[in-house]
Amino acid sequence: MTGYEIINQLIIKILFYLSRPVIQGQLIAIILALAVGWGISRALRWWWWNYGPGRQRVEAQTARSTPLVDETGNELPKEDFQADSDSNFNPDKPPQDSSLPSTEQWFRRYVWSETRWLLTPLSILTTMTPAHFIAANQGLVTGLIDQTIYLLTLFAIYRFFIGFLYAGFADDIIAGYQRRLFGPLFWLFVFVDGIAWFFEPGILADIELVSMFGNPLTVGAALLATLGLYLWLQIVSVIQAGLQWWMTRADDA
Repeated sequence: MTGYEIINQLIIKILFYLSRPVIQGQLIAIILALAVGWGISRALRWWWWNYGPGRQRVEAQTARSTPLVDETGNELPKEDFQADSDSNFNPDKPPQDSSLPSTEQWFRRYVWSETRWLLTPLSILTTMTPAHFIAANQGLVTGLIDQTIYLLTLFAIYRFFIGFLYAGFADDIIAGYQRRLFGPLFWLFVFVDGIAWFFEPGILADIELVSMFGNPLTVGAALLATLGLYLWLQIVSVIQAGLQWWMTRADDA
């Protein structure tokens, strides 16, 4: 089977799948649940930045960036900022309240301050789950809704992982790795998982692009030589940065 035939068959399968009334009903339920969940997440994010941890974070950053002046208007030298002699303090996080127990201090600084990453997936999950139960109680097929909930759960786990990294490390470093490695890896997994619904990904990988010196160059080989190499270099970079951070911590100890 040629690559054209495989792609043509894949398109026909997708169109046939979407033409079924039971699938169309699930799509409508999913779209409505996504819209409501997205609206809830937007409201929660507005609260997070205006009244929740986001406001504390912005106020802390503003206070550190505002120059100190004396009575004559001359700028005073800034002292090195440290919080409770914590060598791991992240200046992008809100300051902790020394009157709180140490566990609550840690929770507020490193966990509560990064809950924004879970607002969107959890909000959508809270609206998608009732859609599943309603459809199941009506005796309808819920395969597509189940798959959507599965992907949303993976998305929530991914966002939790990203939030965990942001809570413990500098924002600019994690943002770079999220853009170059973690994000592409996650969406690549979602893409392959979605293709697997209609076709075996291995069949697509075996599509021959061109023949070079009598040897066929397949889609899988081309992706491995390009995207695979890129991701491998990024993984090595993450490992190197992690080892360097660990060695720095060990030297400081």
